[in-house]
Amino acid sequence: MNYINALILLNTKQNKLQEVNNLVSEAEIQQCIDRCTQNAMKVRSIANEMVNHRGRYALAEADRNIELSIHLCLDAKEKLK
Repeated sequence: MNYINALILLNTKQNKLQEVNNLVSEAEIQQCIDRCTQNAMKVRSIANEMVNHRGRYALAEADRNIELSIHLCLDAKEKLK
């Protein structure tokens, strides 16, 4: 193995280690789920107080997007196991 190939191999291994270090932990995902759940409850609470139907619809859409994020986080958390 020549010097350049050795450097490439070393760089590749360092990049792989960096990728592993950048992974999100299960606890961090759970914190995200908890924050999203709290925000979804706040959005629902505000939407229930709205009289304006457009505003209520917009908040319902926001709530659906937050719920989608929660489900994606749950999927990610499951894949970590």
